[in-house]
Amino acid sequence: MPFPLIGRWPLRVAFTSDIHADNSEAARRVPRLLGDRLRALSPDVFVLLGDLAGHLEVLEESFAEIGELPFPHLFVAGNHDVWVPLYWQSRGETSYDRLDRLLPEMCARHGWGYLDGGPVRVGDVAFVGSVGWYDYSLRNRARDDEISMDVYRRKFFRRWRWGDAVYALFTDGDGERLSDEDVCRLLEGRLRGHLDEVAGWDVRAVVGCSHHMPYDAIRPPGRLPWDFFLAYAGSGRFGRLFDTERRLAAVLFGHVHLKFSRETPAGRPLLTSCLGYARHWPDPDPEKALDAALRVIEI
Repeated sequence: MPFPLIGRWPLRVAFTSDIHADNSEAARRVPRLLGDRLRALSPDVFVLLGDLAGHLEVLEESFAEIGELPFPHLFVAGNHDVWVPLYWQSRGETSYDRLDRLLPEMCARHGWGYLDGGPVRVGDVAFVGSVGWYDYSLRNRARDDEISMDVYRRKFFRRWRWGDAVYALFTDGDGERLSDEDVCRLLEGRLRGHLDEVAGWDVRAVVGCSHHMPYDAIRPPGRLPWDFFLAYAGSGRFGRLFDTERRLAAVLFGHVHLKFSRETPAGRPLLTSCLGYARHWPDPDPEKALDAALRVIEI
């Protein structure tokens, strides 16, 4: 999916993630604020790195509230965006319906480029993305005697539950739930296909985009429940795929509800700037929280 050549160089890329507009009244105000803020900021491109909302109706409303943007705007699905309520699961709906049908249709209605569906070219820069997933490889291994792999697969430890255990549903051809390792392999294959497509494009730079963390970039906190949740942060297999692209200029991701700048093993910028749940904002004002989470870089 190409957009017209951008006259300004370098390319100004704005990004954020994890608005979770259905999580609180304060977060419900953010999509409209985001649209206003972006129109004032006027970057060359905007990337929303997933977890806009877990309820389909709020997703649709949030895209509408962001409104029209006079520059390319791209979306990567998050794990919450592919959640399926139990009622719809009982009627045969799975996360594939969200990822491969409902989300791309919604993005098309509102004028967004959908990176899980394929790479997007903005001028002479390519954006390649995936929801990503996790295979527990980023867990705190110091806890392996305390937290078994079976516990990670069940996603329930003591009083803590990872919500994907209930609402994220990827299945095989027989309708059986796929393991997280199999989901990783499936989505890794899709990202490999996107990168193969971009390999033939005449662009000066490639930006990797993922919802889940594609590199081992967080030191285990050494306390619960965060050591348990770290197992679901992502998988390095997606980062290794990004690293195969020689023109890779930066990798952007969300999911971890943090803000930091690191480097990939190959020395490229690795950046995340999540809004996160309102109960964790340093300031309860949605405008201030959004300003802190909306970041602009140059490519």
